Amino acid sequence: MRGIRRLVPASLRWRLTVWVAALLLVSAAAVFVVIYADTGSELRHQIDRDLAGDTGQLAEALRASRAGTGHQISHVATRYMRGQPYTANSTLLFVLLPGRHAVSNHQEVFGMPSPEEGETLAQQRQENQAAHELLSSRPGYSTAHVPDVGAVRLHERPLKVAGMTVVVAAGQPLASVEHAQHGLAGAFLLAGALVLVIALVASYLAGVRVSAPLRRMAQVAARVDAGELTPRMDTRRDGRGELAVLAESFNHMLDRLAHAFTRQREFVADASHELRTPLTVIRGQIEVLAAQHEPTATEIRRVEQVVTAEVGRLGRLVEDLLLLAQAE
Repeated sequence: MRGIRRLVPASLRWRLTVWVAALLLVSAAAVFVVIYADTGSELRHQIDRDLAGDTGQLAEALRASRAGTGHQISHVATRYMRGQPYTANSTLLFVLLPGRHAVSNHQEVFGMPSPEEGETLAQQRQENQAAHELLSSRPGYSTAHVPDVGAVRLHERPLKVAGMTVVVAAGQPLASVEHAQHGLAGAFLLAGALVLVIALVASYLAGVRVSAPLRRMAQVAARVDAGELTPRMDTRRDGRGELAVLAESFNHMLDRLAHAFTRQREFVADASHELRTPLTVIRGQIEVLAAQHEPTATEIRRVEQVVTAEVGRLGRLVEDLLLLAQAE
C-alpha cells in the first residue's frame, strides 16, 4: 500500500488527473468487455439463424426431388451443391448418407488420399482424422475444426427421405466473428486512447483550476507566516462557491489576527510605559540619595517611603500582568 501511495503524485491536480484516468480506464474496460462479448454473441446468433435457413432449404430440395434410392439422393444433393459452390465467404453444405461418403460443396474437407502441394503426410493424416469426425452425426448446433477452413459453426438436421435417414448440414467459418471482434477491439482502443488523452488534459486543467485558489491561499499563508499581516485572499476570483467562503473565512481570520497583534503591541507599549515610570522614580531617588555625602535620617526615610511606594506599584502591575496572562 505504501508503494502505491508513493506512485500517486502529491499535487492535487496530478492526483485528480490520475484518479480520473484510473476511473476512466476501469469503466472503459468494463464497457469493452460487455460490448466485445455481446458483439460475438450477436454475430453467432445471426450465423445460427442463417445456418437454420440453409439446412431448411437443403432439406426442402431433397424432399421435393422425390428421390427413391440413396444413389438418387446423392445425385440430387450433388446437383444442389453445384448451384451453391463453396468460397471463403460462403456456406459449407454437406449431406451425410448412410453407408456412403458425404456429398459436399467443399469435398476436400472430408479427406483426400494424398497430401496437397506444400503439405506433409502427417499433416494430411491429421486433416483426414478431423474430416472423419465430421462424418459422425451431431444433430443441432455445434462447433468443429474443419481442415483448410478452421473453426466452423455447424447445424445438422436429420431428414427422412426414401425410407432412410440422411443428415443435412450447413456450416459457416467463425473467422468473420473473430475479424469483427478484432476490428471492434482496434476501433475501441483507438477511440479509447483518444478519449483518455482528452480526459487527462481536461482533468489536469480542472485540477489546475480547482487548486489555483488553494495555491494562492498557501502563498498568502506563507507570507503571513513570514511576518506579514497585510496580504488577503481575492474573493472576487472564486465567485460564490465553497472556495469563496473559505477565502472569506481566511481573510476574516487574518483581520482578527492583525487586530490581535495591534492590541498586543499597544498593550506592550502601555505596559512598558507603566513599568518605566516607577523604575525611573526609584532610580532618581537612589541617585539623589547617593549624591549626598552624609544623608540625614529624614532624607533616608523619605527615599525609603518613595521607593517602597513605587515597588508596591510595580508589584501590583506585575500581578495584573500575571492575571491577564492566566485569563482566556
